[in-house]
Amino acid sequence: MQASKTTVKIDSRQSDCENVIQLAARRKHQPRIQKDTDESAANEDISQILQDLLREIENSASIEFAGSAKGTFLIAALRAAPKAHASHQLHLKNIINTSGYSRATFFRVFESNHAFRTECYSVFSTLAASAIDRLLRAKIRTAADFAMFASSAIYCAFNFLLLPLYEQQQKDATRVEKPSLDTNTKLSAALVNCLYDNAPTRHLQISIHEIGFCLRAIETDLRDTQPDHPIDDQAQRYKSIRKIFWGMMLASDPKIFAEAH
Repeated sequence: MQASKTTVKIDSRQSDCENVIQLAARRKHQPRIQKDTDESAANEDISQILQDLLREIENSASIEFAGSAKGTFLIAALRAAPKAHASHQLHLKNIINTSGYSRATFFRVFESNHAFRTECYSVFSTLAASAIDRLLRAKIRTAADFAMFASSAIYCAFNFLLLPLYEQQQKDATRVEKPSLDTNTKLSAALVNCLYDNAPTRHLQISIHEIGFCLRAIETDLRDTQPDHPIDDQAQRYKSIRKIFWGMMLASDPKIFAEAH
């Protein structure tokens, strides 16, 4: 694909997020993802989930905002956000340089940096919900597989897309609402439908309200993480986030994970 003023050039090195988790782990205050020893966890490579999620979101953004400067800036931010999570630097200058547009063009599209980040919240949360939906439907999943993948994808979307924007707003002393993946309950609805359409989990009676409560608990746990927590505590926090989602499914059917033992 050729670079142009309306399309961000797809660079395999730039789009490759395999090292994002390792980069984050080198930061004292960031989580290091430790793989569980059980077979189910071994099958879920969180860096691969992050790659797949970003690819799906970028493809959707490229279609939805095709030929527009707005879309180009959003995709540039999408690519910058995961690395910004590790470095705590999501600079407007970098986004403008990546887009190929000028600063003047940026401020013709967005009235302020705050407006741009707010738009990123809205677009990323909506596209992430759709991307998680598509990825969950890629195959029939056991209950354990469904819980593992869904909680990992939610973690990636919130922690590596929305949270860096939120942290940058706080750093700039900009008043901003707390980020949420479940904008207008879109993600809750997607997860409920995926649970029903997936044969091994179809019998579960989990409502949009229950999943929404679960998502808010996960988001609160991630957002309220203190920067001085040791790395091992962060790895444990990630495991606890997965348990929130597993617990919701277990409460619906105490035997749901019998096949995992």
